[in-house]
Amino acid sequence: MKKNILNIPALAASAVFLLLLASVAVAQIPEGARCAECGMKIDPNTPYVSYVVTNDGKTLYFDSIGDMLIHFLKKKGDLKEVHVKDYSTGQWIDGKKAFYVKNLKEFSGPMDWGIAAFKSQAAAGAHGKPATFDGAFSLLN
Repeated sequence: MKKNILNIPALAASAVFLLLLASVAVAQIPEGARCAECGMKIDPNTPYVSYVVTNDGKTLYFDSIGDMLIHFLKKKGDLKEVHVKDYSTGQWIDGKKAFYVKNLKEFSGPMDWGIAAFKSQAAAGAHGKPATFDGAFSLLN
């Protein structure tokens, strides 16, 4: 008679791996998605795209960080999640924790807002004066 032996450490390691994998899942901008602010077709490969999840669970996509900011200028309280790409790495980051820089000479994204996001304040500072998420709304001027 064979005994079934469970390898508890291997099962635990597998569970942890799957949880980590789920927590870093890369967001996808759906093919053919259009900007919720201007209606332009979104190129998901640019470092300027963003998406938000509203408090009522809707996901809205934007072709540029500036369009996302202008869309929510008067509705900041409606933002449950904000996702932007780190300009340096192209990786999705938490937009509420990101640092933003406006530099029209360096950043030429859709709609010409000239705004890019960075994971670290130091990386943002290398391109201009960094702003927090709340401060990024002032970059629209």
